[in-house]
Amino acid sequence: MITRHQHLEPELQSEVLKLIASATDKDGVPPVAEHVLLHLRHGGDKSDIHLLARKDNQVAGYAHLDNSASMCKAIGSCDIARSGQVTMRPES
Repeated sequence: MITRHQHLEPELQSEVLKLIASATDKDGVPPVAEHVLLHLRHGGDKSDIHLLARKDNQVAGYAHLDNSASMCKAIGSCDIARSGQVTMRPES
């Protein structure tokens, strides 16, 4: 299930930050810019949109849409993607 949020509550912020940390540990490079981390931790522009993908009651993916900069950053859970339970593809 994918949900859209204008603001993330602390519990969801924590889950997203764990997903980012996990991806950083696996890849050695953060999947999002410092700008996104600052928006997550301290709030961002009112036009920001957060998309969360959940699988089995855990955050499986996250996208940050920054309308003020016309920018989107997205990440997914490596563990869930490797399990064959998630297919990520753009809509045509």
